Amino acid sequence: MITKCTIGGGVIAPQAKYFAQAPLPFVGQKRMFLQQFRSVLNQMIADNGDGWTIVDAFGGSGLLSYAAKQLKPKARVIYNDFDGYAERLKHIDDINRLRQQLSDLLTGCPRQKRLDIAMRHKIIDAIES
Repeated sequence: MITKCTIGGGVIAPQAKYFAQAPLPFVGQKRMFLQQFRSVLNQMIADNGDGWTIVDAFGGSGLLSYAAKQLKPKARVIYNDFDGYAERLKHIDDINRLRQQLSDLLTGCPRQKRLDIAMRHKIIDAIES
């Protein structure tokens, strides 16, 4: 049976493969918690989750919401996008371009050292442009 998962206002068609990390990495991602989360869901909620509501109170990528909907497709899953993650995904191409520009600028700069004032201005200019 194929069901659809509604997360953050969009519809995600289920796939055979589970995602184990968010498309944009960030501090606080729950990927290391995912196996335990799946285990607890299966212990607490029988079968396909019919009649259950699962609330993902974490703000961010919706990784736990996605996993919950994959494991319990009949459950209602509520996703918290407090951090505006869905909005950031819309701008992923711009973010990747900026990351590349900053990487190019910082080539040859030593890590764990303060940047000189000229380099700081170049970085600020790249971010603001």
